Amino acid sequence: MTIDTMTLTLRQPLPEEAEAVFALITHCERTDLGEALLEWEEQLDDWAHNPPENRWVVATADQQIAGYAILMEYGPGDNAMYAYVHPDFTGLGIGTMLIQAAERRVNELAPATGAVYFRAYNPGDKPAADELFTENGFHILTHAFLMQIELSAPPPAPVWPDDLKLRMLRMSDEKRAVYEVVEEAFAQPGRVRRDFDQWCERVFENVGFDPTMFYVVENPAGEIVAAVHCQCFHEDTMVSQLVVREDYRRRGIALNMLYTIYGVVWLRGRRSVVLSVDGQNPTNAISVYQRAGMSVKHHFVKWEKVIREG
Repeated sequence: MTIDTMTLTLRQPLPEEAEAVFALITHCERTDLGEALLEWEEQLDDWAHNPPENRWVVATADQQIAGYAILMEYGPGDNAMYAYVHPDFTGLGIGTMLIQAAERRVNELAPATGAVYFRAYNPGDKPAADELFTENGFHILTHAFLMQIELSAPPPAPVWPDDLKLRMLRMSDEKRAVYEVVEEAFAQPGRVRRDFDQWCERVFENVGFDPTMFYVVENPAGEIVAAVHCQCFHEDTMVSQLVVREDYRRRGIALNMLYTIYGVVWLRGRRSVVLSVDGQNPTNAISVYQRAGMSVKHHFVKWEKVIREG
């Protein structure tokens, strides 16, 4: 294919181009991963909860979408880009155009003080992508793994310690309490604390959110010491967050919460449960998920560019 690179245009996508962008993303995923991960409802949700200024396409002269990127804001100074270039249009500088556009936006969004991080993900074992990010000043921060189990039989029944009780989250008055448990569990150097309102929006307003699959674990004092919640889509049940307070770890709580989710999924006639985990998770979560029957399905590289030190 012969392409005049002078006709490539970087711009914000039009609302009516949502389907074309979705087609590009899923085509790239099938090429890189052997399957499409993004579902249409997720695409709509991403556009609903991220402003137009955080999205870009690179279009040809005949308005074919050759590249796309979206910048997600996870907290002050904490931004992650997800970018895609159609395989027929590689080697034309489209990836660089998208990275530079997103970096300009990161600088526009930067808070007056504090660290500013620009992060990005790409599938593992992609030398061209590795070279692109390295040339643009990124370094590898960590690796992430998408893990999955395909249930073929009813899962083991959870066995809870006598002093702990599993129940559903009370949506009316416990959002703040569970948010604090989540933030405490995920706190580590280089991670920006999430804003409560942003967390609520991403969890409770997500198109896949199912309030009947948000469980908490309560101790005798009535404190929430662990939590798990999921997103439900056509094919998969995604475990969005699974956390255990530090002083309650190594008691089998995470494993029992997974068995609880598996049980609900099985009774609903669904079979696939997936989750994403950081390869450097300090709680050795990967081994817990493997004990629960999960295996690694896909590997991703997480890149970071420090725009401003904290």
